[in-house]
Amino acid sequence: LSIRRQRQMCIRDRGYLYPIMKKYTGAWFALISSSLLFGIIHVSLVPLIPLALFGAILVLLYEYTESIWTPIIAHCIFNTATLVNILYPGLLLPYGS
Repeated sequence: LSIRRQRQMCIRDRGYLYPIMKKYTGAWFALISSSLLFGIIHVSLVPLIPLALFGAILVLLYEYTESIWTPIIAHCIFNTATLVNILYPGLLLPYGS
C-alpha cells in the first residue's frame, strides 16, 4: 500500500470509526471490532488473527498517544518491513530464528 492509502486507512479506522464506536459501545468493544475489521479488510484468512492483533496495537498506540500520526507511522514501518522481508528474505528475520 502507498503511504497515502495507509494514512487514509488509519484516519478512517482509528480517527473516525474507532472513536465513534468507542463513544457508543465502549472502549473494549470498539478496540476488538475495529481490530477485526482491520484484519478482514486485508482479504485473506491466513493473516487474519495476526493482522487483527496488529490492528489492536495500532488502536492502543492511538489511545496512548492521542495522535493519529503514531499508528500511521507504525503502519508504514510494518508495511515497509513486510515488503523488505518479501523482496529480501532472511534480511530482517534470518532463517532458523
